[in-house]
Amino acid sequence: MKNGWVVLSGELQREMQLVYDNLLQMAHELESPLRELVSAQVNSAQPYLRAGVVLATGVDEPDSSTLQAARVHLATALEMLYVALSIHRLLLPHDDAARQADPNKTVLGSTILAGDYCFSQSAIMAARTENPAVVAIFAKALQDVSESQLRQVFNLTDMASHATEILFEAGARASAKLRHASTSASDQVIALGQQFAHHVQLTNHVQTLDSASTLWQSIDEAPLPAPLKQRWHQIIQLA
Repeated sequence: MKNGWVVLSGELQREMQLVYDNLLQMAHELESPLRELVSAQVNSAQPYLRAGVVLATGVDEPDSSTLQAARVHLATALEMLYVALSIHRLLLPHDDAARQADPNKTVLGSTILAGDYCFSQSAIMAARTENPAVVAIFAKALQDVSESQLRQVFNLTDMASHATEILFEAGARASAKLRHASTSASDQVIALGQQFAHHVQLTNHVQTLDSASTLWQSIDEAPLPAPLKQRWHQIIQLA
């Protein structure tokens, strides 16, 4: 268990641990030095906010082992996608001098291979949900973040902020599909995902109690099952 997860309840904490174990297992399937590169990014991605959105949104009342397994797969998929993006971002130095300072083609090739491996593993985990609608949402998110990354090459966007928005919204949308939520319930959790993304972007620059308070109130006011609200209250404390 990671220290940051002490705010999570026992079951939610256990599911987050499963996500972590899945990520590490995929990293350890690689040979050195790719294994160390991916493992480092897996650890730096904590506290796994993207997984948190999925685990908070994809719970039902009553819950089931099938739904639990599916949301853990989806949570792992989104986190591994984030790891892949983080690795490929290592290929984007901020200036020409940085690019010239590291001409090692072996390191460059290893980074590309590691990122591509993580992209493929994230898609495999999404497919394990065995839900075509979820896979389609994941595929769209993958396309969107890839396009955002390409725009960053030309300094047209802040890729990190845009990726947060894309992945949080996709996580909420796909999780709602997992539990076959109504359109109105889906809209509610998608809005929470978007609001949480905005909150995370703010806290990356400055601590803001107003943002946290507003998000907490939105969770309380949303007409959602109690288990979802309880999990959302815990997840936002990780940010």
